[in-house]
Amino acid sequence: MKYCELNYKYAEKNETVGASVPDSNGLQENSPNRGIGGNTGSGPNRGIEGDTGNVQNKGIGGNTGSDPDSDSKKSFEPVPEEYSLVRQKIFAKLVNPKGKIDLLSGVPHKMILDLALVYYLYRENDPDEEEILVTQEMADVWDADDLQMFRDAMINTRSLLGVTVRPLREMLGEMIRKMDVSFELEEGEGIPMHVMTNHWKRNGAICMLFEDILEECAKMADSDLYLIPSSIHEVILVPVDEGLSRSDLDSVIRSVNRDELSPEDVLSEHSYIYSRKLGHVIF
Repeated sequence: MKYCELNYKYAEKNETVGASVPDSNGLQENSPNRGIGGNTGSGPNRGIEGDTGNVQNKGIGGNTGSDPDSDSKKSFEPVPEEYSLVRQKIFAKLVNPKGKIDLLSGVPHKMILDLALVYYLYRENDPDEEEILVTQEMADVWDADDLQMFRDAMINTRSLLGVTVRPLREMLGEMIRKMDVSFELEEGEGIPMHVMTNHWKRNGAICMLFEDILEECAKMADSDLYLIPSSIHEVILVPVDEGLSRSDLDSVIRSVNRDELSPEDVLSEHSYIYSRKLGHVIF
């Protein structure tokens, strides 16, 4: 099954090439009903096919964890004090704010829907490297404007990490082949489910904020979409018109969170909906 990948390159002057980056003015912070602004859409097709620390010497010390929930610490070379030197290395991800009041009080963040958006660095824009969580102390040293940091992070997240939407069946098939086990997925139509993440399949649930891509997926499915937060790394898209019960979906999400995920990978206890009429993610 063919699919197409979005892989935008970073452009000068904080603009993406062919990509729509959310504007913080469209954010409804702490709002129970809206995410980031977008357009509405509808279409004739069924299914979704597309891809679519501390201040030390000349830098900021790095006893920072690889993620907001990690108890393990890793020592890094000092982070530059000049924001201009990290501006193209800062990214955004979504985390579950539940039980993280102390942590969130020490890091710059935005509340979107019922999730927390936090910032992190890859020293060489390489997701294979350890993450450095951006602390409030770092932001203070940088004297970074909240809006500018948000826009820079969202541009980098989309243009450098990319966005992919692929059939769940394809991704499961790849995993099985890599495991080198003898197992075949049964053929059949079933319910069309697609995985939305980034090219690195790491911290990819942030892609659910790119509502222009959700709009295109909803057009292809000719349906509103359930967004199932399977972890902080990806979300699963399911057409609402398939008739699945949302309460059943939420029950499955809670079960997977409890039995299959580590606490730091849990994103949410419930599903979300992309509404074509509203052009937004709601819950």
